[in-house]
Amino acid sequence: MLYNLLSNPAYDPDIIIAGVAAGFTSADYRALNDYIDRGGAVFLMIETYSPPIVLNFMQRLFQSNVSIELSDSGGAVYPILSNDEAILSGPFGDLHNANWGQDGSPTLYIKDIPEDQIEVYSRNSRNNNPNVEGVSMFRHKTKNVFYVGDIGFISNQRANGMYGTISIEPFATDDNDFPMEHTRYGRTAQSRSPDYPKPAGSWKIHNSMIFGNVFAFLLASPHYTKVNQARNSNR
Repeated sequence: MLYNLLSNPAYDPDIIIAGVAAGFTSADYRALNDYIDRGGAVFLMIETYSPPIVLNFMQRLFQSNVSIELSDSGGAVYPILSNDEAILSGPFGDLHNANWGQDGSPTLYIKDIPEDQIEVYSRNSRNNNPNVEGVSMFRHKTKNVFYVGDIGFISNQRANGMYGTISIEPFATDDNDFPMEHTRYGRTAQSRSPDYPKPAGSWKIHNSMIFGNVFAFLLASPHYTKVNQARNSNR
């Protein structure tokens, strides 16, 4: 249980990568909030309500009455809206005009976030009808948290390469395990979507490149925060 693993701040990890479908308890989420408040870095992927556990976590993260909602489905494609050069021009690829792809399930949107707290990377998808006004990917500006509403964001059943489907396994790497563009992804664009009437497989997505750039950014952060200082003071 995460609660037990984070019970001693002297042993905090530099970064946590968490894909949460189910299984996290309220105690786990409280421990994760505490770790974040200590300066810990988290690449966080959630696509479940677990009411009211996830909602309570998000409301504490933002100290605000945010809400959550599931929408879309596997094969949804989301355009990167941010101009944040720290991520877009990272070491694992140029992400200007990039997209990310949802893996086989709905996306968990966070709604009503005070937007001075976050850098918004994506909202609605390009190929699903826009049914939710919320954020599907963000970086917190003062806490070391990067969020995406898809636990399968980094999934690929292959050891490397590109999984040959349009709606699952969006993470792609080359033969040397280096992040690369997935060249054919996405379900057929729905009638009210921004990219209607594009057919299935019309989009290039960049999940692995996004993950690499974000990971590099987050990994540096704890060295300048209380997490690293607390651990060193106990050695």
